[in-house]
Amino acid sequence: MTNKPTIRTIMINANDAPRAVAFWSAFLQLPAGEEEMGPFTFFKRKESEGFSMAVQKSETPLLPNSAIHVDIAVADLDQAENLINQLGGKVTKKVVLDGGFEYRVAEDTEGNHFCIFVEVAS
Repeated sequence: MTNKPTIRTIMINANDAPRAVAFWSAFLQLPAGEEEMGPFTFFKRKESEGFSMAVQKSETPLLPNSAIHVDIAVADLDQAENLINQLGGKVTKKVVLDGGFEYRVAEDTEGNHFCIFVEVAS
């Protein structure tokens, strides 16, 4: 263990945890763990990905927005937006920066914000 702070788990809070697990599992193509650990459902991942992701069942109402969000690289913005919509989420904003870089702000089934973008080769 190093003294350097390291992100190990991205936690998604949800009042309707099964619905949130279904959304994120389908969108990220990550199978959910077969058993829950208390209020947590972890997604299976490759060890090389460096972090884990889980849905945490929340008994209290969630805030409408969070100051922290996840940015997710996708192959195609339109396809990803269509999948988000099919899974019960929605894209709330499309942004094109100077130079043409585009990203989209989306919400999952619980209103948690995340962004999707296509990685640009450097």
